Amino acid sequence: MYQKSTIEIEMRDSVIEQVDNQPVIYVRNPDSDKPLYKVSIYLEGNDLPYVDSVEYELHPTFKYRFKEVKRSFTNPNCTLVIWTWGLFRVKAVVTTKDGSTFNLSHQLTYGNEVKNGSYEVISK
Repeated sequence: MYQKSTIEIEMRDSVIEQVDNQPVIYVRNPDSDKPLYKVSIYLEGNDLPYVDSVEYELHPTFKYRFKEVKRSFTNPNCTLVIWTWGLFRVKAVVTTKDGSTFNLSHQLTYGNEVKNGSYEVISK
């Protein structure tokens, strides 16, 4: 079986969700110095159908900083949802269906969406 030496996959993140076709951001403790945002971290790219799973490595301050997500019909982008107040670098090991592994790294960018302001804030 042919194994690729690279993979066309990128890690992304977002705080914006669509509720009734309206953009919303979920926030805990919105009036504090460090509000918690509901952030989705996920994969995109042409090789996504070949992904079996991804192990995300979060910031060391997370109690459970290693999270494995299996690609499935209900989670085709290997989305991981976290609550966080800070921007940090997320590392990931992507495992393909043939057993190959690829390392990814992504600096969270959801702060740009928060600054944009074109959404409704829903406190949880």
